[in-house]
Amino acid sequence: MGKSPSNAAGPGFHVVWARRAIPLLGIFAVGYTLLMALWPVWGGVYSRFYRSAAAVLFASPGSRAIVHFHPSRDTGDEVKVTFCDQRRVDALGRPVPLLRIAHDVRYGDYIYLAFLAALILATPIPPRRRAWALLWGLVLMHVFMAFRLGILILYLLNSEQVALLSLNGFWRQALLLNIQVFTINILPGFVVAIFIWALVCFRRGDWARLVMPPPPPPAAPRCEGALHR
Repeated sequence: MGKSPSNAAGPGFHVVWARRAIPLLGIFAVGYTLLMALWPVWGGVYSRFYRSAAAVLFASPGSRAIVHFHPSRDTGDEVKVTFCDQRRVDALGRPVPLLRIAHDVRYGDYIYLAFLAALILATPIPPRRRAWALLWGLVLMHVFMAFRLGILILYLLNSEQVALLSLNGFWRQALLLNIQVFTINILPGFVVAIFIWALVCFRRGDWARLVMPPPPPPAAPRCEGALHR
């Protein structure tokens, strides 16, 4: 019996897709592991950038509140965040700290940057597009990280320990919901990273070229002489 048309066309869709996906997943895994392992190399530089950017955005979130961002003496993974009230000062005229917390930059923010960068580097697109995708992807991920940090600061300003912001009703519930979704839970950050990856890497038609199997090779010409033997 002759071969069926499906078998003659070559390997099926799932086989072809797996052959394409497995090497890309390997590149992603190696890239993500390497970026996380290199944190001790550039973690200190990134933490200084993080503190400087956070101070520009959130140093004075209200008429009375002052927020300071300090390096941690215990580990380079954390940034110390101190909340003060301008109207409460000590004998030397310095604002009295109301609350101090430790914010983990490595596993609270940088982990998303490494995840997104590994996704982009493993994506089979031209190098120029990959470079632009990496640039815009990191910019958008930092916007998301600033949103998460802003939500955390608003929540703590509204807490009993600081009490420099008063939210009631709908806005308080909305703040609590955002804290639960984006700050306490780590998974939404990876979902946002995947969404940004798809946004900056792919154009119309890229998905079809990525997942669809290649067209089958043309059939070999039949030898008429052999049929008349």
